[in-house]
Amino acid sequence: MLLFFVFCKTVPTGYPTDVTLMALSASTVSATWDDVPCDTLGSKDVLRYEYELESDNGIITGSVTSKTETFSNLQCKTVYSFRVKTITNDGEGPFSEYVTAETLITEGKYQGCLKKYGIHGIAN
Repeated sequence: MLLFFVFCKTVPTGYPTDVTLMALSASTVSATWDDVPCDTLGSKDVLRYEYELESDNGIITGSVTSKTETFSNLQCKTVYSFRVKTITNDGEGPFSEYVTAETLITEGKYQGCLKKYGIHGIAN
């Protein structure tokens, strides 16, 4: 009797859900997301998440094992776009849709940003 075993590897077909990008300051944004839905995850072993943060100034790429990432030292009053994908033992899934946020304009450390945009102060 001859037995054959077939082992299928299934890469994720879904992408992380509830992706958000929030401006925390003139130079910082924070991204969060939830897991890929179980029925589209494929392998149940998530190794990491890979992301892209883009603006007119370029792109930042990286990977994390948590479902959050904070980006610092960014340009003030700049729109950033973020997307993320899941990496499992069996491969990588598709990127999520882009989400966007614009860094803030604040006084103090970022006074130069205020002057750049012709703002001389912020009223309370």
